[in-house]
Amino acid sequence: MHLKQLFRIFILTVFIQFCPAQSALNNNDTTADANDTKPIKLFTSLLEGEKNAAKTDTPQLLILTNELQSVHEQYLKSLLSNPFFIDFTQKSLTAIKLEFPLKSNSTEEEFKEVTEFVKKYKIKKRPLQFMLINSKTGEEVLRVNPTSDDPAVLLKKIYQLLPDKYKGQWIDNFKAAEMISQKTGRHILINFTGSDWCIWCKSLKQEIFEQIAFKKYARKKLVLVEIDFPRKNPLPPKTALENNKLAEKFAVRGYPSVIILNPDGQLVGRTGYVRGGVVEFLAGVKQMMEN
Repeated sequence: MHLKQLFRIFILTVFIQFCPAQSALNNNDTTADANDTKPIKLFTSLLEGEKNAAKTDTPQLLILTNELQSVHEQYLKSLLSNPFFIDFTQKSLTAIKLEFPLKSNSTEEEFKEVTEFVKKYKIKKRPLQFMLINSKTGEEVLRVNPTSDDPAVLLKKIYQLLPDKYKGQWIDNFKAAEMISQKTGRHILINFTGSDWCIWCKSLKQEIFEQIAFKKYARKKLVLVEIDFPRKNPLPPKTALENNKLAEKFAVRGYPSVIILNPDGQLVGRTGYVRGGVVEFLAGVKQMMEN
């Protein structure tokens, strides 16, 4: 019994000595992780934000707030503390947060620049809005009034439209395609299609766009844009209007119509469904791009 008691005391002593050390180690690890997480850099001046965007050659992400409600405050807090958002914002964006109305201690210059901004982009009062702007052209690429409780939806949408994140996937945002093309030097391929009714459109997709050879080429050389005109599942009115304007701009008369633009936005060629498969199609595209 005496030996057993001594053994128990020994084990208890080791346990007491070990636990504080282990606890301290865990605390140190937590502190290190917290220190490694960089806070998001937010500009609160349009002028300073524009200067940084020009210096870093990055698009501007405008976070516009107006009398935030609790649900929007929680959404914004969740977004701004998201490590993924912080990381790609620091590397690929200039984030600018503007509050409406401006605080009473704002300068006359701040009032002027914000007033001009609101007028130029026709900003309507919303509790929370996000805008992605092409810093080179000043064009609005994307505007979102978040309705989802999950900021990941917004993160994915913005992430996929950033020039240095583009990997050759199809997008439906022409202004974003222009921004990507300007930054990367890729040509833009626009496919005007009737995805759910046009037989030749379906053939073009299956025989050309879904082939490995085309995907491999596009990943390196093209920005792919699909402008759809479905009949069974109508698009949102705003998207349908934008698509119609593009079709008119490029004089689209039938489907499928494929338009090729150079990085300067100039039309270098057009085609459609081509017999002969992906080799024949790519040969034509390459010839247009070389002219």
